[in-house]
Amino acid sequence: FFQAEDGIRVLVRSRGLGDVYKRQLLAQGLLAEGGEYDYYLGIVSSNNLALTNWRLGNHSAAEEHFREGLDIMAEQHDMGSNGMNLTKNYASFLLDRGSFPLAQHYFQLALDANRVGGDQGVFYGADYKLPAYAIACYKGLGDIYLHHHGSSGSTQFLDTALTYYLRAIDLVEGLHSERMVEADQLRLSEVHHSVYPSAVHAAITMARYDTSYLNRAVSIASLGKAAVLNRALNVKRGMEYSGIPSHLSERERTLRQDAGVLQELLHEARRNHEAHTNQIRHLEGSLLQVRTEHRELIREFELNYPTYYALRYDTVGITIADIQDLLSTNQVLIEYILTDSVLISIAVSSQSVGWNSAKVDSNFFSSITTLRNELVPISFSEVTRDNLIRFAQASHTLYSYLLEPHRAMLEGRELIV
Repeated sequence: FFQAEDGIRVLVRSRGLGDVYKRQLLAQGLLAEGGEYDYYLGIVSSNNLALTNWRLGNHSAAEEHFREGLDIMAEQHDMGSNGMNLTKNYASFLLDRGSFPLAQHYFQLALDANRVGGDQGVFYGADYKLPAYAIACYKGLGDIYLHHHGSSGSTQFLDTALTYYLRAIDLVEGLHSERMVEADQLRLSEVHHSVYPSAVHAAITMARYDTSYLNRAVSIASLGKAAVLNRALNVKRGMEYSGIPSHLSERERTLRQDAGVLQELLHEARRNHEAHTNQIRHLEGSLLQVRTEHRELIREFELNYPTYYALRYDTVGITIADIQDLLSTNQVLIEYILTDSVLISIAVSSQSVGWNSAKVDSNFFSSITTLRNELVPISFSEVTRDNLIRFAQASHTLYSYLLEPHRAMLEGRELIV
């Protein structure tokens, strides 16, 4: 019903939707009494009610509750973590409703309140109080400019969209090195599964105008599919073979652990309605300090220990040339990237490369389900002619999406997917 990235804050454990409404109404009742504690409740209540109404399709009510939360923030002259969350969610709501200029304004507003450091090329988690929220905002800004490209055909809008997506990816890749609480892992997972395909979509579209962007698309796709295990192995390999002094490797490990502990404490404090705002701000400040120290240490690694940095933090990803070096002359590798509405396929042989972008609809997804069901029927003894017809139709549909665009390159060659 809700997505983890919405950052819904509950005051007690929910026992059902009725309790959610009851709790939110109580929170709004406390709001009238004024004070710091009530400010927290008002923001949380407005955000939760707005999201609930949005998901139920009550857009007018959602707009009203979002505006109530913004009014509370205006009175306090302090956005805070809950205000950033509400502002980010309101921007996403406006994006969903097609109000692109306003959505851009509120995404940027949430980013400005979130940012600690300046733009430095590579975007580190320590540059933001709440990196997971910053990732969602950059993803939203990318979506806005991708829409502008669709409306105008301007490659400048497309390039801007890709820039925002890559900022989000920089932050995602950086946060993978930190120990995160479950809620932040969920938020990161939600954005992770959407920002990489969106970035590939923007890059592959840009490749129509500049073929060098095809390499960027492949690189982003390889990053999106990188395994957590591989990252863990890179840490071990980097420490063992790159000459990192033991005191620095221990410092890096300690900072990651400290950041994880502070993140957990901060998460619990935000969930606890009795936690004082000063306590939350103290934890946020401590977490920011630890992340800043970790970022500075990473930059020292980049400067003085480039082998370790390349293994552990470099997010370049694989290139087309890397793939071609591994392929024999009779092999073709096809990489697939699926968004909500577009299937992108990139075919690479040792000598050439091709790509295709196709819009997908419910017929594509239903064909996947049908093929899977017909491949493993409940009982093979009960398979009928109708089953075979459904299997053939689903197979033909999927072939037309997955393989037919690259038929010429595939002829007489071994396929690797």
